[in-house]
Amino acid sequence: MACDERTLLLERCANTMHAYTKASIKWQDLTSKANTPEYRDSLRVRVQARLEVDLANYELEQHERAHQCFQATATLN
Repeated sequence: MACDERTLLLERCANTMHAYTKASIKWQDLTSKANTPEYRDSLRVRVQARLEVDLANYELEQHERAHQCFQATATLN
């Protein structure tokens, strides 16, 4: 079943995961500068981005459960 809202939720999941990946890379680059304000800021941004990923995934799962609109799966022969 095609569902426009599901498509938007999938896009949100992808966007939040992209933001989390970027934040994680920046945080990892700053690990040698632990306990600096820049490091702590990057950690805060990374944690917030992870929360956004989790929320987006939760909203997608709830939508799919409520509307029964799952991606079609391919079957192997």
